[in-house]
Amino acid sequence: MAKTKHNAAHENSDTDVTDRMRLDLFLHRIRFFKTRALATTQISKKSARITRNGETRRTDKPSANIFIGDMVSFNCNKEIITLNVIKLPYRRGPAPEAQACYELYEEQSDKRG
Repeated sequence: MAKTKHNAAHENSDTDVTDRMRLDLFLHRIRFFKTRALATTQISKKSARITRNGETRRTDKPSANIFIGDMVSFNCNKEIITLNVIKLPYRRGPAPEAQACYELYEEQSDKRG
């Protein structure tokens, strides 16, 4: 029965995209990684952290779900990026569209520099 629900969700993906998204897909669509495969590899190797409702968990699974309001930390180009998910993108669009989906935490770069 779960399989049927799973398949039905993919048929009507517009409603699915609005409440949750795979971590690798999100990072690719907001343009931190050029390909989804690169995002998948980076998450699998270096892992990421997702903070939701005050609880932080580490994940090395690219399929981990993220939701609006989550805080995500991950490695990108030898730098730790921390961002807040504002909305979930429905496509990999132009940079201004992608940037409207998250808010960067600048405190980390200030501490290092």
